[in-house]
Amino acid sequence: MTRTNTSSRIGNEPDGVDEPPFAIEERLTYCATKAGILNGRQFGFKEQTSTITAIDTALSIVKAAKENGKQVLGVSLDIRSAFDNAWWPALFERLRAIRCPKNIFHLIESYTTNHTGARVTKNNTKGCIQGSACGPILWNVILDELLEAELPSGCHLQAFVDDVLLIVSAKDVNTLQTNTNRALEIILEWGQSVKLTFGPTKTQAIAFTRKAEEAYLIMGRHTLVFQRSIKFLGVIIDRKLLFADHVKTVSTVAAVALAQFVPLDLTVLEVHEIETVRLKGATNLIPRDIQYERPTPVHELLHPSKRISIECADLNSENLEQEKAPIRIYTDGSKLENGGVGTAFVCFEGSKVIYKKRLKLHTSCSVFQAELLAIKEACEWTLDRRLKQGEERHQRGTKDAHGLQGDYTDLE
Repeated sequence: MTRTNTSSRIGNEPDGVDEPPFAIEERLTYCATKAGILNGRQFGFKEQTSTITAIDTALSIVKAAKENGKQVLGVSLDIRSAFDNAWWPALFERLRAIRCPKNIFHLIESYTTNHTGARVTKNNTKGCIQGSACGPILWNVILDELLEAELPSGCHLQAFVDDVLLIVSAKDVNTLQTNTNRALEIILEWGQSVKLTFGPTKTQAIAFTRKAEEAYLIMGRHTLVFQRSIKFLGVIIDRKLLFADHVKTVSTVAAVALAQFVPLDLTVLEVHEIETVRLKGATNLIPRDIQYERPTPVHELLHPSKRISIECADLNSENLEQEKAPIRIYTDGSKLENGGVGTAFVCFEGSKVIYKKRLKLHTSCSVFQAELLAIKEACEWTLDRRLKQGEERHQRGTKDAHGLQGDYTDLE
């Protein structure tokens, strides 16, 4: 029996109450888009924009600055646990600043009030309600304030969700250094004001011109070291914009992917053998004593009136306590990134694990087969346990009966 605990979904509404987050997302997105208050330099969580749009915009600015003979550098910024630390007071302040309609404001305020952790009960004051429909738009509203900050001349700031990129250009290195450091100060100050932390150790800097590498950059108390290339939105960008490193990486990934494809001639033979087994029930590739997985003929099935239907119920933290079953069994089947397929089930009696089992399947097996095998193994374990308990009760009952019979004979 498979049971699912749904209480671990952070930020989602309880079952059957999915309307509020969707309503918030639709209304806030519509009003913000119509009023033109969403910053155009945020490319994430928006329709008709993508990572390609964000990368193309950044590269266009770099190329234009280089063509004009300016010194150019880029800084890729990292926000630590961005969505977990999106501060709600900052969100409300931002909603007031963009003149959010009162009905939507109160809807968001109600939605974010009295949210508690799933396992550790406490009042939350930050976190971008992960897993909800309105989380993306609320994050964009918060980060838009940074994108609209007044930065020194020649500074361009853009973002894709929580990946922030700063591009600075200037006529000389001294101005480039001064403007970049000032922009980094403004970014850090904004982060502190909304309780978001930028990680200097994960921040990457790259000089797109030779002299730009002479700039001394400081973020907080950390000195930024220029890299030969940076990875932004999955693309490796080098200082000369030749993308040689990216091509090498892509070719390697492609080669590994192609190596996993089965040659066409072998695929044809595979299909032939599978269809032969379906038609004749035998193949020369597998020993004859191995049983094949075949559908049960209709005439061998139970009469429809005698078939047992299985009812499933979702359990959460509330109705789990009301569940009277002494033993709970959880099953799972999955396929790993390396192609391996596995299945497992674990049995609980109260909070104690009384039995667990893991099995490895052939790489050709599907996740569905792994799931079915886990359920099958769990059912067999349950039946075996019941049979053993039945035998124990039968043996005890037989002994008790013999004892009673002996006593009765003595009384005679």
